[in-house]
Amino acid sequence: MSIEQTKVSIVIPVYRAENTLERCLASVFAQTHSNLEVILIDDGSPDRSPEICDSYAQKDERIRVIHQSNTGVGAARNAGMSVMSGAYLFFLDADDYIVPETITVLVNRAEKTGADITIGNLRESGGRGLVRESPPYSRESILSEQQAIAQVRYELFYNPGYGVTAWNKLYRAGFLEEHGIAFENRRLLCEDRVFNTRCFIHRPRIELVNRYTYVYCIDASTITRSKIDNPVEKSLSAVEAMKDALDANQSADENEDLFTWFVFGQINQCARNFAIHSERPFKDIKAFLQQYRENDLVRRCLEEIGSGKHMEGISRTSWKRYARGLSRLLSRGAYTKASMILWLRFKVIEHR
Repeated sequence: MSIEQTKVSIVIPVYRAENTLERCLASVFAQTHSNLEVILIDDGSPDRSPEICDSYAQKDERIRVIHQSNTGVGAARNAGMSVMSGAYLFFLDADDYIVPETITVLVNRAEKTGADITIGNLRESGGRGLVRESPPYSRESILSEQQAIAQVRYELFYNPGYGVTAWNKLYRAGFLEEHGIAFENRRLLCEDRVFNTRCFIHRPRIELVNRYTYVYCIDASTITRSKIDNPVEKSLSAVEAMKDALDANQSADENEDLFTWFVFGQINQCARNFAIHSERPFKDIKAFLQQYRENDLVRRCLEEIGSGKHMEGISRTSWKRYARGLSRLLSRGAYTKASMILWLRFKVIEHR
């Protein structure tokens, strides 16, 4: 089979996307790679999104629409994965769009190298027309033997465009099938990182392509910019899901660093959300920290970072100081100081 004949399934969860969905779909139909299966999952959207999905399905036989009650993005992606028939899988959010060569570029690299996951580079487009590009990758491949290197592991999961998100990646369907990899059906924070960890523990061959293949659009209506409901519950559910993923593969010890930084990352995720959405961000951040730290796993991870453990893969001295200092404050229950640091940090970031 030629590369042009290789079938790619594009899974797009749709919820409250009536203002962006047509732009997203236009970018899909502009692809230079034509053998596509487009699966739209209407996740109980209350706006015009379901009608838009059905309208496009009538125009193009490559489109399949699934209508379901609102269950969250992870369950919606699972629904798409359960019916896909492509050799490769690509996730696209309905808020975003891809450039015309995206699928061609990623499939070409995957087919030439036998990659399990192929990752392009990323552009961020802001509501005021601002565009930010993620830095070029410093390597072309991440082989299985390199994945034990601390710096590679940290880059893979905490640098933009790598393992943080499920979108902007071409997954080999056979790899996901072989290892039974799927999303959590329950709602939790950082579900993409949990999914990618489930991939990572099976040591996939990863290819990195220094071409901008995905445009991530940031505006007030996007999922990532919406207020997080029940942040403590969702954060602890994510911690539990990550631990279960590592335990199931008997790899908790060798991936202790990834788990620890994942736990710490939930703090930054929620603090940033409060800084954007809350009417009383300082108080909400403090309340979250107090409840989150009550968990034994969280407490242990904070103590490890505070003591300087798991720092080998981090090159930025400023980040090491920040993470270690914040963890020390939380370990001794200094919630007021920790909350002030987080509030000021994300207040500055949001006003850049």
